[in-house]
Amino acid sequence: MEPMSHTERLRLRLLGIRPTDRLWGWLGPLLVAAYAGLLRFWQLGDPPTLVFDETYYVKQAWSLLEFGTEHKVRPELAQAGATPGVDDVWAAGTPDVFGPSADFVVHPPVGKWVIAIGEYLGGVGNPWTWRIGVAVLGTLSVYLLARTARRMFGSTTLGIIAGLLLCFDGQHFVHSRTGLLDMSVMFFALGGFGALVLDRDASRERLARIVGGWRDAGAAWDDPRLRYGPWLGLRPWRLVAGVSLGLCIGTKWSGLYFLAVFGLMTVLWEVGARRAVGIHHWFLATLGRDAPQAALTVVGSALVTYLASWTGWFRSSSGWGARLGGGQSTRRAGRLDARRPALPVALPRRHVAVPPRLADPS
Repeated sequence: MEPMSHTERLRLRLLGIRPTDRLWGWLGPLLVAAYAGLLRFWQLGDPPTLVFDETYYVKQAWSLLEFGTEHKVRPELAQAGATPGVDDVWAAGTPDVFGPSADFVVHPPVGKWVIAIGEYLGGVGNPWTWRIGVAVLGTLSVYLLARTARRMFGSTTLGIIAGLLLCFDGQHFVHSRTGLLDMSVMFFALGGFGALVLDRDASRERLARIVGGWRDAGAAWDDPRLRYGPWLGLRPWRLVAGVSLGLCIGTKWSGLYFLAVFGLMTVLWEVGARRAVGIHHWFLATLGRDAPQAALTVVGSALVTYLASWTGWFRSSSGWGARLGGGQSTRRAGRLDARRPALPVALPRRHVAVPPRLADPS
């Protein structure tokens, strides 16, 4: 048996034994995700009314479609003991419940836009429409976790087991079937982590190839190139991670914790990799050649993505604090629901007496 080259030894040290069942590595997670989707989409419209905090986020999602920002519900519908109440009117399929006043923003808009996509496609008369976006993310997260675990553990079997565990997790199941924000936070955080795992493996493969090539060419231990090691070039997966984490922060500000921890994690991975291949000044090399790029790509792209998620607020004069002088809001020219395609799905509507000012004038 021929001895391993320096490149092969470094690749094994940095990446371990990689799975070779590529077809099953894609097909297995896909099958698990398909089963997870079946569980999550089955009777997605039940219960056929707003549950828990859907009463806030589902309406605010529709408000984003109408105004670009969150607006308050009309006082006569929101006050205690109102008959009908705002949830009754909403359940009757009448989304015109908003007044001219801006609502205080408790969470950024990305997760509400996820909910709004389904509402734009199917209206609000069918509860599945305000849950379908979240259900899609919940299903995709099972596939994403299975693929990420396979890469981390070097085993398709362990990756599939990880996907199955998430598929049957009670919290994940419930949040995948409810029009809330938590699944969006989880999905975008997981997406950022998965992108950084891909970046770690790609950069370690490059590091093993470069440093191993030097050693295979006869470079001695005291070769000057091994003092700080090579610059590993641009890292596009870090950019993807930053965008995903920016969307996470744009859903809830608690996503900042993921950005801080994952940003530190990717730099520490680089420290360990440079030390493992024999770079003399591995810590200083990471600080000088990797950490600045990591901060620029991950944090920079997250910041840009987060700011972009507030485009509706920047363009609006009726959002909370958008215009100090106040004023009445106006609906966007060409109502979005006029362009929304009708879908062949309908649930029975409840008969609720709607105040005349809320009724459709047509």
